[in-house]
Amino acid sequence: MPIDEIRTIRIDGAADLAFVDGLLDELDRLWAAVPRVPEEDRLLFGLAVSEIATNIVEHSPPGTRIDALVSAAPSALSAELRDTAAPAHIDLAGAAMPDADAESGRGLALSRTVLDELEHTGSDAGNAWRMVRIIRPASA
Repeated sequence: MPIDEIRTIRIDGAADLAFVDGLLDELDRLWAAVPRVPEEDRLLFGLAVSEIATNIVEHSPPGTRIDALVSAAPSALSAELRDTAAPAHIDLAGAAMPDADAESGRGLALSRTVLDELEHTGSDAGNAWRMVRIIRPASA
């Protein structure tokens, strides 16, 4: 069953692991406000948002800031993450799962798999990530 209205959260702060934790806490509050979003959509979308936010933290220099806007609408979940780091050169089309022995490098490939849309743009102002997951009908 879809949600009835758009719910939005916004969080900004330093690009550190505390930001990622705070973002995940805000997602938990969002899910409590929109319990009709199927659990699978919540989990997979949350995974993608967490992976992208963690990548920003891991690959940004000290002093970088992040702003996140996440929305749950009747038909889709969306997130926009913007940072103040130098533009990153990202090959989303080439993001693939690494070998089984690799200790990292799965975030972009996982995100591409679970999202319906994943976009990155870089400019002098920083980087912007846009993520969308269409809400699937709940299985019976």
